[in-house]
Amino acid sequence: MKRIIITCLSIFLILILSGCSGSNPDQGTTGYTVTYEGNGSDGGAVPSDSNKYEQGQTVTVQNNNGNLVKTGYTFTGWNTASDASGITYTAGQTFSMGSSNLTLYAKWANNIYTVTYNGNGATGGTEPSDTNGYIQGQIVTVQNNIYNLTNTGFTFTGWNTATNGTGATYTSAQTLSMGLNNVTLYAKWDVLTARAWTSITSSADGTKLAGGSWNRNIYTSADSGVTWTGRDDDRYWISIASSTDGSKLAAVVQNGQIYTSTDSGVAWTARYSNKQWSAITSSSDGTKLAALAYNGQIYTSADSGVTWAARENNRYWRWSITSSADGTKLAALVDNGKVYTSIDSGDTWTARDTNRQWRSITSSADGTKLAAVVWNGKVYTSIDSGDTWTARDSNRQWYSITSSSDGTKLAAVVQNGQIYTSTDSGATWTVRGYDRYWYSITSSTDGTKLAAVVWNGQIYTSADSGVTWTPRF
Repeated sequence: MKRIIITCLSIFLILILSGCSGSNPDQGTTGYTVTYEGNGSDGGAVPSDSNKYEQGQTVTVQNNNGNLVKTGYTFTGWNTASDASGITYTAGQTFSMGSSNLTLYAKWANNIYTVTYNGNGATGGTEPSDTNGYIQGQIVTVQNNIYNLTNTGFTFTGWNTATNGTGATYTSAQTLSMGLNNVTLYAKWDVLTARAWTSITSSADGTKLAGGSWNRNIYTSADSGVTWTGRDDDRYWISIASSTDGSKLAAVVQNGQIYTSTDSGVAWTARYSNKQWSAITSSSDGTKLAALAYNGQIYTSADSGVTWAARENNRYWRWSITSSADGTKLAALVDNGKVYTSIDSGDTWTARDTNRQWRSITSSADGTKLAAVVWNGKVYTSIDSGDTWTARDSNRQWYSITSSSDGTKLAAVVQNGQIYTSTDSGATWTVRGYDRYWYSITSSTDGTKLAAVVWNGQIYTSADSGVTWTPRF
């Protein structure tokens, strides 16, 4: 009997003791589990928790001791939902076990990458700044050289992923897909090559430029002169003109032909016969053209250069002819002669002013305001389509002049001298730029963007009406 009583007491004590052990995870077969899930990881191992927990028991969250990784992401903890919309826990945190098994999913945050611009030896200007953060695969739009980085003896031609230019090259507004590292874009510099530039022309907004060089190519730019592309063959290009949108170009070759393009200079078509062409001009839409033949006549076209008609008499037409926007008003110069004007698209001409060593002439869009320069003489302006003229500024070796569409902003170059600008239709002038062998200058319609060329030198551009200048190509 005593043995039975002792046995019962022993069983009772065992049951009591086992009931007091509820604060520890159950190593047996009852309770709930906590499982860790990599959630898209592509490396490392998830931690393991072999414990089983009763409802209400305390669970301590494990750390990323298996070094889970996911390309392009950073591990930031664990979450009760795979899309991170649940409860987030970090290593060492605790929670109370619920009434079901629990999976903790690795929580991943996109890595943020940056784009930095480097002047790469620039001697002037400032690099652009990109304060955005990018994730892998996000599209980055490359900035332009908005703060006019310069490098003496070089021209800026874009950005490159390598300092020596052997990486991927990007130009303004191009896009790239962000990778898995921060990106540094280095300014790409090409050595400036001297060319015998003879002429330059601009679209209305100043973004599309085209320049002619002696016994070389025509070169075009679609980004206000930052980068340039050689077009057509080597010829003795002497003058070039553009429509306002920059799509239609016309150029003349001395002792050669007239050439036209309808695709911003990509392809060219030879027009008319060989002559000693000296200058050409265009209406704003590019349909009406007028060209000068030295010791010959003026020739006009009303079909974008397909057919031509001879006008006026043989004279020493030289250097320059200009047109109103609609092509009805023209003005042309005779070497050591007079200014001639036409108000009927070149059918008839009237001699103006006195004989001078005229070198270049420009017109407002409506053809009422004209400005012309004289070699070893002055600037002359007219506000009545050339009927009367007023002498301006001092005697200089003036070589080329250009005008805004309203005729208020003028810019002129002096050979072996500097650039001069006026904001009052030529009444007063301000010296700009550098001493160079300037040969030709052109302007946007608002007069803010200018481009000028140097014989046996480079192309220079200005985006502030001539106050500052940047060597380009």
